[in-house]
Amino acid sequence: MKKNKIHIDEHTISYTITKSNRRTIGISIRLKDGVRILAPHFATKKQIEEVVRKNSQWIMKKLQEVEVTAKNQLIYKDGELFPYLGEKYRLNIIKNIGGKKNLIEISDDKILLKLIDENDEEANIKQVITRWYREEADSLLKERLDRLSKETNLYPLSVRIKEQKSRFGSCSSKKNINLNWKLIMAPIEIIDYVVVHELCHLKEMNHSKNFWSLVAYYIPDYNELRKWLKENGGFIKLV
Repeated sequence: MKKNKIHIDEHTISYTITKSNRRTIGISIRLKDGVRILAPHFATKKQIEEVVRKNSQWIMKKLQEVEVTAKNQLIYKDGELFPYLGEKYRLNIIKNIGGKKNLIEISDDKILLKLIDENDEEANIKQVITRWYREEADSLLKERLDRLSKETNLYPLSVRIKEQKSRFGSCSSKKNINLNWKLIMAPIEIIDYVVVHELCHLKEMNHSKNFWSLVAYYIPDYNELRKWLKENGGFIKLV
């Protein structure tokens, strides 16, 4: 696909154009595809360039985030560092333990992955580790939500631990809460902030002054935790 370029100050933005029956011009930025301009068939080159220029600062910011994500991409090999509750643990693979199930346990500064056979291919390791993360998250996140619900007297109708590509958590108007399983990689105080954030939405379905006052009542230093998420939130894209 043809690459288009536009020079803005000292920066050069390269992008591809995909046209369809859509009505407006949109922008998509992904690690694999780079910058894609999604445009209607009738959009001219000049109109597309105007949109790129208008959104150039946002595009550059997103490109930097994508670059950070690429640098932090995990390799599922022996010796790689994996985040768990805010700490980094070095993967130690032990093969041929026998039995019927692969096992994972944390020992000192290591994650011990005990394989029942010789299969240490990266795809297999990723599957085993991802399953372990999900199981750990399902248990711990629900435990923290249950505890914090009692402390705040705010109770959701249901809670789901799932994968969310760009959210740490969400709360629906029907009072259902979703939590990103990748939060298991973050420090416990970050997990508690996200949980309380979503619980407060049960009372205030917005981000108004009243909402933030409610969050501050339960977590006075929430601004510091929000800052940590903005600076380190890329961990949710590691797996």
